[in-house]
Amino acid sequence: MGSLNTVDTVRAIADEHAPTFDLEVFDVEFSGGLLRVTADRLDKPDPKAGAALSMLQKLSKKIAYEIEERDLIAGAFTLEVSSPGLERKLRTADHFRRSLGETVKIKTFPGVDGDRRVEGQLSAATETAITVTSPEGEERTLDISDIAKATTVFDWGPQDKPGGGSSKNSKNKSAKSNHEGNDPEESPGSPQQETKEKRAAS
Repeated sequence: MGSLNTVDTVRAIADEHAPTFDLEVFDVEFSGGLLRVTADRLDKPDPKAGAALSMLQKLSKKIAYEIEERDLIAGAFTLEVSSPGLERKLRTADHFRRSLGETVKIKTFPGVDGDRRVEGQLSAATETAITVTSPEGEERTLDISDIAKATTVFDWGPQDKPGGGSSKNSKNKSAKSNHEGNDPEESPGSPQQETKEKRAAS
């Protein structure tokens, strides 16, 4: 694997295959046996238009196949390929730069000067710092290393009355599979179900 770690290598694999399915990779995380890849549509005329589940399933199969072919991860692992959702988690400088102009909600680590919670428009972003402008026009600049948690905030507009049967809590679409091997040409369906059936039959 050279100097690249697992996350870097999986990111490179995902970046290579995502455009084939009209997707772009937003993030890759690997912790506790869960490898999570988030990807979104390349072209989003409607901000509410997330990636279709079929697109995520196809990308999931490609990534899983390459991981197994290259023997990148020892032992069993769970691969989850999902859309980032309307309210996205921001972790890296690239995440912040891609979200310029959007409303964000920030929580800083304890000990950082000023209020720990900041909300407003993300008005500037560099490799190391961001600036958030409040609705009152006040600016606050924070080092990215001082941020414990950051998410975009989607404007849901007028909310339905209680009991109206509508909720703003929209779950991200995801394709999840537990892997001891995979085949990029498996039949359509739930990747998790297919993998379990394959292990049971072996």
